[in-house]
Amino acid sequence: EKDAQWAYSLLAVQLRRIQEIKISGNSHFDRDDILGAIGLKPGAKFDRSKILEIEDRVKEFYGRRGYLNSLVSIGFDESANQDMTLLVRIREREPCLIEKIEFNAENPNPGLNERLTRNTRRLLEKPFTEQNVATIEASLQEFLKKNRYLNTVVQQRDARYNAAKTRVTLTYDLTDTYTYEVLLSGYKAYTINEILRKLNLDEFVRGTA
Repeated sequence: EKDAQWAYSLLAVQLRRIQEIKISGNSHFDRDDILGAIGLKPGAKFDRSKILEIEDRVKEFYGRRGYLNSLVSIGFDESANQDMTLLVRIREREPCLIEKIEFNAENPNPGLNERLTRNTRRLLEKPFTEQNVATIEASLQEFLKKNRYLNTVVQQRDARYNAAKTRVTLTYDLTDTYTYEVLLSGYKAYTINEILRKLNLDEFVRGTA
């Protein structure tokens, strides 16, 4: 029995590379920041299948900065040497602003809700960005710590948008909304302030008391 004979042919295909990346329509963010989100540089291999992935990266970049309605399209031009110019076209549109911050306490505490509302009022009408949300939550944590809400836990429940996604209401759930006080008796050798400093109450981890 004779071995089967196989014939092979090799087809050489010229490797295309990204010669240039052109970005248009960005007025609120620097070109370098958007390039960082794209994750490609001139000279990188051109892969047509990655076009949608690049588009999603740019949309995510804008979404995290409050521009939920931004439009992104990706195109490309071929040069004489078959290298490609990547075209990133952006319409930033109107950002989403924080319209209201609500608090829903497990144990009704209207006074606490009002104080938290006042504490976060300065962040209303700010863009709905990851950074601003982090600032809101840090401000809440600091307020609770300062006012001795040792076991109170704050957790974002949801974000409700208007139809155009240009306004958002944030809702936070509060659990164990009880403050604590320190009762001291029988002390003579130290002052109250000295004892409180030794207790170091500010270093207590809320939720573990």
